[in-house]
Amino acid sequence: MASAAEMTAATSEWKVDGKTYRLSRLRDVELGEFEQWMQDRAMAVAERSAARLSPDARDALLRHAYDEVVKLNVNSRKAMELMATMEGAVKLLHLSLIQKHPNLTITEVGELVSRPEYLSAAVARMDRLNTLRRNGAKKKVKRPGKRSKAKRKRI
Repeated sequence: MASAAEMTAATSEWKVDGKTYRLSRLRDVELGEFEQWMQDRAMAVAERSAARLSPDARDALLRHAYDEVVKLNVNSRKAMELMATMEGAVKLLHLSLIQKHPNLTITEVGELVSRPEYLSAAVARMDRLNTLRRNGAKKKVKRPGKRSKAKRKRI
């Protein structure tokens, strides 16, 4: 049976300096927006680096960067690393908050989490929201590169 949080679109309250914010579960649309943000960010870095290169070297670098960027998704190792940065955490938090607070900017979210205790509280709530399952158990996350015991024995 679904919990009350799941039946009400799974939100969680987060209080900052006496003001209450409602965090929402990240849906496919927000996760897609996060993927696009990661890809845009990676291409921008490549383009800045390529600007100083010869035309042939620039083209080769940008082709390689594009090939790597299209592999980025929310379950990739690079995505997990980016989510662990302040910039990635603020982006995910913003995506979770704008569902209930559409006028809240990413800059304002960055200011809200400028104190570590607020950031850790928000991340804990987001983690809880996004790992809920219908039976109330936490969703098991597979880590890239990890093999089960059975697979290790076969190798």
